Amino acid sequence: MHTNRHAALTALSPDNPVVLERADGHAVLANAKAMASKGVTRETKAPAGGEIIRTSTGEATGVFVDNAEGLVEPPERSPDDVRRALELAMDECLAKGVTSLTDAGAGTDVIALYRERAAAGALRTRLYVMAAGLPTMRALGRPDPGQRMLAVRAVKVYADGALGSRGAALLEAYADDPGNVGLLVTPPEGILEAARFALAHGFQVGTHAIGDRANRIVLDAYETAFRESPAAKDPRFRIEHAQILDAADIPRFGKLGVLAAMQGIHCSSDRPWAPKRLGDARVAEGGYVWRKLLDAGARILNGTDAPVEDVSPIRNFHATVTRQDASGQPPGGFDPDQKLTRAEALRTMTLDGAYGSFAEAEKGSIEVGKLADLVVLSQDILAVPDDALMRTEVVATIVDGKLLYEKP
Repeated sequence: MHTNRHAALTALSPDNPVVLERADGHAVLANAKAMASKGVTRETKAPAGGEIIRTSTGEATGVFVDNAEGLVEPPERSPDDVRRALELAMDECLAKGVTSLTDAGAGTDVIALYRERAAAGALRTRLYVMAAGLPTMRALGRPDPGQRMLAVRAVKVYADGALGSRGAALLEAYADDPGNVGLLVTPPEGILEAARFALAHGFQVGTHAIGDRANRIVLDAYETAFRESPAAKDPRFRIEHAQILDAADIPRFGKLGVLAAMQGIHCSSDRPWAPKRLGDARVAEGGYVWRKLLDAGARILNGTDAPVEDVSPIRNFHATVTRQDASGQPPGGFDPDQKLTRAEALRTMTLDGAYGSFAEAEKGSIEVGKLADLVVLSQDILAVPDDALMRTEVVATIVDGKLLYEKP
């Protein structure tokens, strides 16, 4: 049975509301003052697609999962805070060798800021932006391929929650929480509605799906939408994470042309505890199965899911080719038959990543006529031993032919 989780936070800050967000954004911890200020009581009901974790007596523990997070949502950040965050984010991207970034879920206010900074020539990282949900996509009306530094032509939808908070939607119950099959943050008809609107108006869809049930629901929705709109050309719909898959659904990615937007580093971060949530057999069947997807004809886009993980491509590359954490554990890697070769991993992070944003003709590889977005590394990551990869440093980062970062 769940116990009071907010006690320590409440003791630390009894008079000020405090809400701490889980790294993956799928759960928050609120202190007593925050819950009281938002009117949360034992009678408060969780919205669809959300959960209030309670004690045996019905009191809120302070943990709110997925759609229930809104019950204790703190005030919006000020425009100045958002501007400052953008500058700091670009600083970090350049220092870690990131020349292009996908913002998977921006509201109209953030999109307006991006457009303003792009018009002023102030963007230092190329941005491919997904509108946050169907309402934002409707407000935009049509995709904006944009300027050289900014494109707004996709929408982010959430099918389920996260594995760590037991919000990922599963076909069978969690091994460590019998009866719990996770949460559907958006109902299947909502995902289908977004897919239909996107196809009709030229948007790409990227749907967050971690659990095997969520992935199946998204694939079903995409398949239905594609069948209804056979004239839609090259939609390149994506599933963000595609983390836990049923064996029957793995071939559907390649067959439908759905892109698996995965994160190599999630395997090394999650794999030590994933069997507790899922059981060994389910992890072996479809957990972080990059090799099975590639062999079945899927295209993998390999990002870092920052800020859930470090934005560093080096860390992500290391995890993808070794299936180990940064310290080299476990020896040989998790499920080593699913690791990618160095060349495959590099392609998923460069040319295939560009393909995922309709930009493979202009970036993702070093060719005459393509954009001069280049990163200089301290060693050859295609050749050094596995145990040397994490010692790779970014020497310089060049965007659009301009040297924007140089190692001190």
